[in-house]
Amino acid sequence: MKILLLGIFLFMAGGLGVAGQIDLSKIAVIESNSRLNAIGDNGQSFGLYQIHRRGILADFNQMTGADVKPSELFSESKSAHIALWAFEERLPQLIRARGHKVTERALIIAWNCGTSCLDRKALPKTTVNYLKKYRSLK
Repeated sequence: MKILLLGIFLFMAGGLGVAGQIDLSKIAVIESNSRLNAIGDNGQSFGLYQIHRRGILADFNQMTGADVKPSELFSESKSAHIALWAFEERLPQLIRARGHKVTERALIIAWNCGTSCLDRKALPKTTVNYLKKYRSLK
């Protein structure tokens, strides 16, 4: 699993700017303790990256014409594909639409708390801790 994630990350990091600098293996550790079968957020988020069925998954399906089911997010390759799409395409769109610059910090905040959190003067404690954990992981 780590090899696949690292391989996808290194492959994608080449030309994506800030989005390509996001380390998905860190996101997986924070979100699911790297468990493929993780279910969270009261049954609304699934897999390694805890992709939310009504958030990123719904956007992915609508914008790409796909029909990915939540149960498919237990697949390492499927969830990595959607997470990469989110960091490369969707989150930057949403961040820019709110008038913010796309940075590593903005991407991580948007992933954890939603883009509306970028407008807050103070981040929720859980998001502050998420950022600290992301930066501390090696």
